Amino acid sequence: MNSEETFTLQNEFLQIRILPAFGGKISSLRSARTGEEFLLPPLHRYRQVSRTAGFHEGDLGGFDECLPSVSICESTSDEPPVPDHGDLWRSKWDIDSYDRPILCPGPCV
Repeated sequence: MNSEETFTLQNEFLQIRILPAFGGKISSLRSARTGEEFLLPPLHRYRQVSRTAGFHEGDLGGFDECLPSVSICESTSDEPPVPDHGDLWRSKWDIDSYDRPILCPGPCV
């Protein structure tokens, strides 16, 4: 899987574009009927960031996974602190398996 690979899911109402190399980022969420985009486009180019990067160092667009927390959390009970927007948005995701192609039918914009 490379940094340019995208997966697109679509039904009669929505089209969702996902970037696994960028933490499973949802880069586009648009109406399949009107083409209207609901997410902010990236303010900075997509690029890999370090495991300790702050969220402001990312692209600042789309929809990111915010697990385990959207806010900074201090260390508690032998657990490490949680950074701003959690840990997962900085990590490359791999697709292990899927039962059928998840590409949209017909032309995908």
